[in-house]
Amino acid sequence: MSYEIAEHGLVILGVLFMVVSLIKYYRRTQDKGLLKKIWFQKLDLTKVEYLLNRIGLYVLILGIIVRFMNHLLG
Repeated sequence: MSYEIAEHGLVILGVLFMVVSLIKYYRRTQDKGLLKKIWFQKLDLTKVEYLLNRIGLYVLILGIIVRFMNHLLG
């Protein structure tokens, strides 16, 4: 059984959650150095922004695991 739709859906959904959290952060702070801070510094996220970011990360990781299992079993 192929889980290709699930793997693509989870990866896209994870990335969308992360992008939404970063958009919310940008709207709140108007920080133009956002991309640099993502890689080199810790962002000062609110509770909701942090929650969205973590959900996005976990869904993205789940999508990668499903992709790995799909290729391993398929």
